[in-house]
Amino acid sequence: VGSQTFLTSISDERYKKNVNSLSGSLNEITQLNPVSFEWNEDYKDLQVKKSGIIEEGDSETVQEMRAYHNGTQVGFIAQDVQKVFPGAVKEEEEEGLSIKYPELTAHLVKAMQEQQKTIEDLEARLQQLEEKS
Repeated sequence: VGSQTFLTSISDERYKKNVNSLSGSLNEITQLNPVSFEWNEDYKDLQVKKSGIIEEGDSETVQEMRAYHNGTQVGFIAQDVQKVFPGAVKEEEEEGLSIKYPELTAHLVKAMQEQQKTIEDLEARLQQLEEKS
């Protein structure tokens, strides 16, 4: 509780094969439903259990951990993401479904690129129309 975690992933070209560009990400991304939510008590209990802290042994730490998960959060519902990006969802025996958020990043960037291309094409068409009139 109270510490920062930095997530990095090896991404060196030397370790990759069958590299292909993404396409159609804009259509897929627009199918996702970002939501705000609050964690329920079952989730908080699960986080305490996963931490290995025994509630009777360190009640202050348990309370801090539970409080850390209070308040409004933002994200996605794993079941919804699974319909669009099945590879970005992992099923754990005890925890249920979890989202591998880093796997969504490449799709988000590709969607922005596709959208930017559309904007640039529309701007060019608009300029042509303005020049004709």
